[in-house]
Amino acid sequence: MKESYFRRKLFAPLISAIILSVLMGLTSMFNGGNLGFSFIFWSFFYFMYTCIIILVYGNLISSLIEFFFNKWGREDKFTRSFYILLHGVFGIIVAPLLSAHWSLAIFGGTAAIIYGFLDVWMLSRFKRGQGLGRLPLNLASMFLVVSLILVIFGE
Repeated sequence: MKESYFRRKLFAPLISAIILSVLMGLTSMFNGGNLGFSFIFWSFFYFMYTCIIILVYGNLISSLIEFFFNKWGREDKFTRSFYILLHGVFGIIVAPLLSAHWSLAIFGGTAAIIYGFLDVWMLSRFKRGQGLGRLPLNLASMFLVVSLILVIFGE
């Protein structure tokens, strides 16, 4: 799991933070006012915090997990699945340690599983000599389409 290490550890947190902030923005937009503007505001608000947390904590945990998996030496479907599952476990563990609300554990586990999946996916693409493809463009267009629909049709 060594190929393009720094690219993976930069893009996996950014993309997972974007996905998580959009999901959290969708859950927080019903506080009054226009749904679209509320969605945009909450998505950017959550992105600022989730991106920093995932970049620091997520990369630290992921690097430790990857270090032990590289020591193990096997790379098959079971190993990749276990790698993603361990990310989810460490994402869920944060909430009880911080004595936080249970929803933080759900969002932390979701972000960690997305991070682990993206890390494994990018590793397999980089090994084949491919890049990220259209994933960043697809995420940006998804955010814009949802935002426009909510701005136009929201209250």
